[in-house]
Amino acid sequence: MEEQQAKAKTRKNFMKVQFALRSAAAFCALSAAVVMALNRQTISLSGYEITASFTVASSLKKRAWERNAWRRAREQSAGGVGMVMAVMISAASVGAAIGQLGKDGNDMIGWAEICSTFQRFCDHAEPSIALSFAAFLLLFISSALSVFALQTGKHEK
Repeated sequence: MEEQQAKAKTRKNFMKVQFALRSAAAFCALSAAVVMALNRQTISLSGYEITASFTVASSLKKRAWERNAWRRAREQSAGGVGMVMAVMISAASVGAAIGQLGKDGNDMIGWAEICSTFQRFCDHAEPSIALSFAAFLLLFISSALSVFALQTGKHEK
């Protein structure tokens, strides 16, 4: 009887940790998306107004296709968590690469750095990228704990 209570307590604690990790990952991902969605800076340069902003209009047109693709990917993968993590780390890596390009430019291909001109925009983009990486890391830890629990049998009731 005590053994069953111990297992139940272990499972309950495991579920609390999973909930906390996944909630934190969702919060980080949502925060990163909101920060970038609201990130906007307009400057006046030689009488012209130039705006740096993150727009999602083109992605809204593809929304139906994306939902269908995600549904298929989830059905074909083991729970879809691996696919979600792959997309998360890819998106964060691309964001970091483009951020570095905006910060330093690339003289070989003639791209000037823009962060000295759009400093506030770049200052808001950096924490968004960090939050994206944090979301990935939290989801990775949650998945690793789940795999460990499955292998050791600690998930059983």
